[in-house]
Amino acid sequence: MRFFRLLIFPLLAGGFLHAQSKSDESDFAGKIAKFREDYKATLLSNPYAPLKSKAELAKLNFFPARSAYRFDGKFLRTPQAKTTTMATSDGGTSDFVKYGEVIFRHESIEHRLSIFKLLHPTVEYFLIAFTDLTNGKSTYGGGRYLDFSPDQIADGQIEIDFNKSYNPWCHYSDQYPCPLPPKENHLSIAIPVGEGLYSRD
Repeated sequence: MRFFRLLIFPLLAGGFLHAQSKSDESDFAGKIAKFREDYKATLLSNPYAPLKSKAELAKLNFFPARSAYRFDGKFLRTPQAKTTTMATSDGGTSDFVKYGEVIFRHESIEHRLSIFKLLHPTVEYFLIAFTDLTNGKSTYGGGRYLDFSPDQIADGQIEIDFNKSYNPWCHYSDQYPCPLPPKENHLSIAIPVGEGLYSRD
């Protein structure tokens, strides 16, 4: 009987933990769904946005939410950073300053992304522009963006959630010049979450 109890308890515990894991994933998916609804609402309410109607918003595509692509990264501030010029989609340039780096691990391999701050007299705008192995296939070839705020940093740590990555506006219209991800932000892995290619049909 003692052997039976030793055998069955791990099985029950394993089933409970698996159920907890599925519940956590469901909760996470719900949060990402809410984020995407807010994202669409922001586009619809912005008079400068390239998508003007609910019919256009209905053509947005998103990958299923996966918590495996949310990372707790280490933040490294870049001291005395110099101005850098980033190429834009219309052949021009924009001036940024490197604010810092975030370091995260995926499948035991370390990756880095640089965070840039736009040099503008009145607008405080931070940008993580990146590419990955999905670009030009299931995602926009010019890369995707992640929002960033210094308020996200706590004790030298920052959460990076690729489920919240989105397309730059130049994917929807050539009228919008967009900063292109610098070489240092070209990831050597696929990020199959976040926003995908826009349906133009």
